[in-house]
Amino acid sequence: MQDKLEYEGMIATLGLRMDYSYAGGQWYDFYSDPYSPAFTGAGYEIVDEILQKTPAEHKFTFSPRLAVAFPVTVNSKLYFNYGHFRQLPLPDDLYLIRNNSYTNKVTRIGNPNPDLQKTIAYELGYEHNLFNKVLVRTAGYYKDVTMQPKLVTYVDFEGNVDYDRTEPTNYEDIRGFEITLNKNRGNWIRGFINYTYMVSTYGYFGYGYYYENPTEQRDYERTTEYYYQSKPKPRPYARANIDLLSPPNYGPDLLGIKPLADWRFNFLANWKAGRFQTWVGGGSIPGVYQNLQWVDYWNVNIRLSKMFRLQNIGTLEFFLDVNNVFNYKYMSDYGYVDVNDRNAYFKSLHLPASTEALDQFSYFNIPGDDKLGTYRDPDVEFVPIVVIGSTDDTDRSERWMYYNRDNGQYYWWDAQNQSFYQNTSRTDQVLKDKAYIDMPNLEYFTFLSPRNFFWGIRFSVNL
Repeated sequence: MQDKLEYEGMIATLGLRMDYSYAGGQWYDFYSDPYSPAFTGAGYEIVDEILQKTPAEHKFTFSPRLAVAFPVTVNSKLYFNYGHFRQLPLPDDLYLIRNNSYTNKVTRIGNPNPDLQKTIAYELGYEHNLFNKVLVRTAGYYKDVTMQPKLVTYVDFEGNVDYDRTEPTNYEDIRGFEITLNKNRGNWIRGFINYTYMVSTYGYFGYGYYYENPTEQRDYERTTEYYYQSKPKPRPYARANIDLLSPPNYGPDLLGIKPLADWRFNFLANWKAGRFQTWVGGGSIPGVYQNLQWVDYWNVNIRLSKMFRLQNIGTLEFFLDVNNVFNYKYMSDYGYVDVNDRNAYFKSLHLPASTEALDQFSYFNIPGDDKLGTYRDPDVEFVPIVVIGSTDDTDRSERWMYYNRDNGQYYWWDAQNQSFYQNTSRTDQVLKDKAYIDMPNLEYFTFLSPRNFFWGIRFSVNL
């Protein structure tokens, strides 16, 4: 239901939305006994006999909406938006039953009766019209998100029951502001530019594991970081979508065709500050959470197209798309053979000396300006850097570079004279090329979005 009110230039829209969710049928009632033998390997085939079924629940929710806007001048206005929003869960979260193909244990079970994810959103903004061509929009917003789905694991005394089920235990607070320049009219240039500064805080109610054995549960609760709330660290982002085009009737006529007309060049650019991750060299340190940041994400796509207007027939368009036009490399999480390969890459980075808890890491870090995602080019030879002290007795190689943690200097090994020496130019080249970074061993999975070219023809007929 929605109604619109107007009074002396002020416009208010009030509404109430009802959402109805019903998964249908019946489902297993496992909440009274989450460690039921029905989830063991032997019980999977007789899960219908062990667990009772109950009808799926009918879920009704009501979400109010309010939007108010009033003019400040003939070219500007203030506005305020408020609303509740619900989101349906994924089908996997509702219906999935998964078992291990070797042990036949149930490893995951769905829940058709979850509370719907809820978002309460507030937005306060200002819009201004410049020269009847550009709309400037600034807005501040806040979103309170609750009951987001998260997999929770249940384990019995013997470990025969070990499965995940979806529970609405995740919450998130999102706040920020944005500035947008929007030009949607014009014969030569259109598009928008947006900058958004956003901070998110999230966490969980309860725990990620529940053990039937109280000793295991106490140990887990004492050591887990699951309940840590993420610290509010900003991840601003910016987007630009610009169209450069020529008018349909622009330029001279050549054999009934205007070669300079109907060209379009689209430029789509994205930037986002790097995500945060916890890393202390292996294991965990109480209170240390999201202490490292990945490199920023960049990407630019372009499209060039030319349209020919066929009289009384339609249009013929030729286009060329280039994705990741600058061939920017952003490391994925799929290039590691195993956890040792991943740790080798992390430890080879020269993290900033200001990194939180660096003095408590399980290894000695050579200080630098690297971030997670910093990489060595494939054509650069790997040069390991070995950390030594004044009393260290380690293997020597003329190919390796050595870092003395006592004085912070780099050295090379002279096998003939059995001594260390310094070579500034060679050292500077290694540091410049990032030759010391031990890259993941699955090279073909390390960078997943190379530059791609696509071209095509589109023919449209007037009916």
